[in-house]
Amino acid sequence: MVGGQWQKIWERQVAVDINAANPPVQQSHSRIESPIVIADLNQDGWLEIVVTTGGLPAHGINGGTLVYSFPGSSRCSATGRSPGWTKWAAGRPGAAQTATGMASSPAQPWAILTAIAIWRVVWEGEDRRIHAYHHNGTVVAGWPFYRWNGDPLARGGISSPALGDIDSDGLLEIVVGGTSPRCTPLDGDPCGIVDYNVAPVWAINGDSTLVPGWPKYLPQLVDSSPALGDLDGDGQLDIVVGTGRKQIPNNDGRFVYAWRGNGNPLPGWPQPVSTWTQSSPALADLDGNGGLDVIVGCGHMDDASCYSLYAWRGNGATIGGFPTTSSTTHPTSQPLSTMLSPVVADVDGNGQLDILMAGHNSPGITVIRADGQLQPDLTRNQHMPQDGLYAPPMVADVDNDGLLETITVGEANGSAALYIWDEPGPATASATLWPMHRHDNRRTGNYCFT
Repeated sequence: MVGGQWQKIWERQVAVDINAANPPVQQSHSRIESPIVIADLNQDGWLEIVVTTGGLPAHGINGGTLVYSFPGSSRCSATGRSPGWTKWAAGRPGAAQTATGMASSPAQPWAILTAIAIWRVVWEGEDRRIHAYHHNGTVVAGWPFYRWNGDPLARGGISSPALGDIDSDGLLEIVVGGTSPRCTPLDGDPCGIVDYNVAPVWAINGDSTLVPGWPKYLPQLVDSSPALGDLDGDGQLDIVVGTGRKQIPNNDGRFVYAWRGNGNPLPGWPQPVSTWTQSSPALADLDGNGGLDVIVGCGHMDDASCYSLYAWRGNGATIGGFPTTSSTTHPTSQPLSTMLSPVVADVDGNGQLDILMAGHNSPGITVIRADGQLQPDLTRNQHMPQDGLYAPPMVADVDNDGLLETITVGEANGSAALYIWDEPGPATASATLWPMHRHDNRRTGNYCFT
């Protein structure tokens, strides 16, 4: 912001930078369908921007991961790319010479893979791999997590990794959903025999070995991105995730699951939902009882017509007023799709947490109280009925006035648009417990990450 006005200071066409990595076929366009990550990867005092591109394999678009740097100024570098960083995904069989897209968001933890205090980048791709790179773009030893490296992985996924110390060994682990079948070794192939009736939630150590007790195989693909937090109050991180996409026949899979770090199910879980759940859960103490609660909507990119928002206590008990269905309020009342991930913050400063939802293609942000009731005086509408929103909101103090703002993106008159609303609530840590998709700007999905 310059002189009270928003000004564009930098832009890049990511297809140009993907082409610089020499994919098999040069393309003039790409897709960005996941949140970006902002972090000082190389600890030089300047932030980098990490973005995955390409989308799903069906798009036929080159995909990969890009890192853009701010070398000693307020603007990105002229080339836009950090040295050693432009990673296009290896082509998947049948991909017609295009690199496979990346639809999940990357995550950047501190000391994720070793006790050495440097940054790493971790993501799952539709190239049938889970990747880990050093801050300078070199591959971490033992990675990627990949079938032909001896790992039981036959497919990738669009789930984004969560990062946390789930086994109390002092190091962070990687927890991520997937679309891979269960593998049984045969003739030296770790996936010589596959069971396509289930799909995994992975928990992987920094050296790419599996955490004991994992993976957990579920009766449906896992597109939902896991969330980590202490649900049962034992001082240890637990894992919660939904299931999505009806592509495994003759199985239900309409559940939200929760496990301890050792893979044992938490008492009271799983909990049923009405349909497939691609949304990433949010964690917060909604009812002020001192424990973490789980908040998640339902629906999938293949079918966004789900309008239920769920909230459970850590023991799986339903919170009063949930599940709830809400409506948008402009230009006419219409059901609120809950496919996109919820955000939890106290935007009005009354000491009570609110749930903020951007329905798929909805005309604004709907705000729901902790008791499941609509907050009509806080609902934010864009007053453009022909357009809509396509991403979860974020709550932060972006203009440094000490008060919160709500930010989201969508369309306006057929073009991309950024929307920002001023909020009356003060910008405090207690007011922003799950303020954005995947909890924080490093997309850790970890309630305890600061």
